Amino acid sequence: MSGGASAAELKRAPAAAPAPEDLARADLYALLASLMFAAPGREVLGAIARTPLLGEEAQGELKDAWLALQAAARGADPEALRQEFDDLFVGVGHPPVQPYASYYLAGFLNEAPLVELRDALARLGFGRRPAVGYTEDHVAALADVMRMLILGVEGEGGAGLDAQQDFFGRFLRPWYARLAQDLAAQEKADFYRVAGRFLKAFLDVETASFEMA
Repeated sequence: MSGGASAAELKRAPAAAPAPEDLARADLYALLASLMFAAPGREVLGAIARTPLLGEEAQGELKDAWLALQAAARGADPEALRQEFDDLFVGVGHPPVQPYASYYLAGFLNEAPLVELRDALARLGFGRRPAVGYTEDHVAALADVMRMLILGVEGEGGAGLDAQQDFFGRFLRPWYARLAQDLAAQEKADFYRVAGRFLKAFLDVETASFEMA
C-alpha cells in the first residue's frame, strides 16, 4: 500500500507525536504486515527475539503468544522459513492458506469484499503500489493500512479512533481468527503456526479495545 492525500472527511490534524500505546500498536501491525508479506530474514528474526515489544504490563494470551513467537524466532532458520512460507502461501496451483479477505468473506479471490475495500481505501486516500503483487485485501496490506491510520502519513496525523475502528471492523475483524485457525491446522506450518497465534492474540486485543471504546 502507499499513502496519498487524505480524504477531506477524515479531518486529520497535522502530525503530532503519537501516544506510546499507539506507537506500540503501530509497531505490532507493522510486524504482522512484515511476517505475512514475506518470510522473515535474520534481521527481523533477531529483532523479534530481543525486543520486549509488549512491555511489563502485558498479560494473558498476548504475552504468552509474544513469548512463543520470540522462542520460535530464536530457533528459526531463514532458509527453512522461506520454504515454509512458499509451501503455505505460494505453492503450486492452490496454496493451502489464502490470506485474503475476499477468500474468507466471499469464498473466492477478487470478489465483492475487494471492491468494497478499494472504495474505502480511495476515500481514505490510500492506493496500491504498482510493484506489489498482492491485492489490497491481503492481510499484510490490511495490517499496513491500520498502521498508517494510527500514525498518519505525509505529515498528517492519524485518522482517529472512529476511522480505525470502522476499517478494522469491516475488513479484518470478520475473518482474522479463521486465518489463524487455518495456519494452526497446517502440518507444514512451524514458525507460522506460532505467528498465527500471535496475529490472533493481538487482533483479539484490538477487538476488545474497540468494543470498549
